[in-house]
Amino acid sequence: MKTIEALDSDGDGFTNIVEINADRFPGDVSDDPNKVIAPFRIYTKAQLKAMPQYSQFMLMNTTKSGDYYAEYSGVVMQDLLKKASIKTNATKITVYSPDGFFLGHPLEDSPSNISSSYAPFVNGTYPSATYYYDSDADKAVNVKNGWCDYSSPGNVGRKNGEQITNTNGLKFLLALQADGKDLVPGY
Repeated sequence: MKTIEALDSDGDGFTNIVEINADRFPGDVSDDPNKVIAPFRIYTKAQLKAMPQYSQFMLMNTTKSGDYYAEYSGVVMQDLLKKASIKTNATKITVYSPDGFFLGHPLEDSPSNISSSYAPFVNGTYPSATYYYDSDADKAVNVKNGWCDYSSPGNVGRKNGEQITNTNGLKFLLALQADGKDLVPGY
């Protein structure tokens, strides 16, 4: 390593050792010591569970594993960001999943948020949804071709076509549980 410390491998004007000492990548011209790490906060699961919890029943549409209804509970993202001291000039957040998938979410709802991919806004509430039950879709009834899992306890007593009401509205959540069980941790 000593033989390349004084070199500037990516040609960005900084020696390799300066970039290494600044926790930068000396082989990436777009990464240099002038880059500022974005502010961040880390919360443990215990800290998140100690915050006010919010629950809401909703349909989850998925592309590979089938649709399902579930009651999710967790921390309202708007409240979490406020607690984390989000900057007043922030306009969006980016959410990353353990597999590397990410999606940007605007903080506020506006007509300019409409794009080719649906990215829900963070602050405020969403309109109520309609509950749909279809025996053709029900995986328990139509084992061969069904695509929707209606096994959530939240489905009990619901009727096709009725409004799904969530106390204080449907919100953007950092969910910790589904149907009262902890979500599977990502690694």
